[in-house]
Amino acid sequence: MPLAVFLLYAGIVLLTNLTSRYYIISILLHMMGGVAISFFFWRSLELLDVKLECLHLSAESLLKVFAISMTAATAAIWELAEYTGDRILGTTMQDGLGDTMLDMFLGIACGAVYIILVHRRKQTKKS
Repeated sequence: MPLAVFLLYAGIVLLTNLTSRYYIISILLHMMGGVAISFFFWRSLELLDVKLECLHLSAESLLKVFAISMTAATAAIWELAEYTGDRILGTTMQDGLGDTMLDMFLGIACGAVYIILVHRRKQTKKS
């Protein structure tokens, strides 16, 4: 899922440059990216079946913290990649600091919302 979002983003930016003409496309792609990367980290840890009884932390708590932390780190790396692309490839993915901060906020916020929704759905299923 994260790779599909990345390839979609790269294709739109490199082949069409629609994000320069239609800012909403950039916003939607960053939101999708946040959800995709949170899904990836959440499912990765679930599949590893992390046990942390010795630290007195539930695996569920660690999953939430880790998935949101990695989503934030990935959002920062994504923005560094956009910056590098703008400088090396001559693209126009970034439009200043405000654009970069909004992109990071949307990715992290949508990732966190995804984590909250997954947690609530699991709580509902347990009841």
